[in-house]
Amino acid sequence: MENYRAIIHLEWKDEREQKHEYYGSPASLYRRYSVTELGVGNSALNTHFHRASKKGMPQVYETETCIIRKGVLVSSKPEDKGKSPSKSQE
Repeated sequence: MENYRAIIHLEWKDEREQKHEYYGSPASLYRRYSVTELGVGNSALNTHFHRASKKGMPQVYETETCIIRKGVLVSSKPEDKGKSPSKSQE
């Protein structure tokens, strides 16, 4: 059985040591960075992602400083680790 969880991928355009960062929600970005640093507010970002999702478009927001992508992290439940996929899943 797989678990699905939203993940936010933050890619900085400048030359930082840590160019790619990953977060569990858009709100978690704003605990670490300001609206000024990111170039977009939390509400505007959530609205953009919602509209893009409804249109079936990639959930990507680009500013002058960074690119913010929303995707899905797929993981196995602990009891499924190490098990082979069943024939029906192959």
